[in-house]
Amino acid sequence: KRDYVLMDPTHAYPGKELKKWRRNIVLEKPVVTVILDEVGSAPGAKIQARFFPGGSSGTRNARFAPPPGVEYKMSRDHVLLTSQRHTLALIPLVLENSFKIVEDGLPSLPVREDGVLTWIPYFETVTTAKSSTSIIVTLVLPVNDQKEAEEIVKTAKLVQSNPNELEVSIGKASGAY
Repeated sequence: KRDYVLMDPTHAYPGKELKKWRRNIVLEKPVVTVILDEVGSAPGAKIQARFFPGGSSGTRNARFAPPPGVEYKMSRDHVLLTSQRHTLALIPLVLENSFKIVEDGLPSLPVREDGVLTWIPYFETVTTAKSSTSIIVTLVLPVNDQKEAEEIVKTAKLVQSNPNELEVSIGKASGAY
């Protein structure tokens, strides 16, 4: 019914601003993936939860050469990923805080004589830490189209009932999760 993995890349960073980062991934079979980022930092710090879609954005920005695979379209409150056969919605939820979704890219230059600079596109959920621990949840689930994604976003909720318990919920035509 469920698969789970916990990653703790905290020590992969210098530790100056970032004090803790744990990424929990839960596959609620067969359709919903929940990515829970626990980020420890000083209040007021800028928090960025980044995703690399491995495709091109719908924009015409020349910096982002379109590699084959997944296309993505950003909205104010979600990202729609599409391939030839599938469409997924990524829906960020931030506990007790506002957020924005930002698109950018990382430069990539192979170390060789004929190396050419390319850009690896990404998008990220950006928020500001209100306390020493920030919670960002990203829901990933299949949708038929943009309209269905927008309807699901309206139902998405993140609630902390006590310090050790979070509840994430969405409504979909096939049922509530």
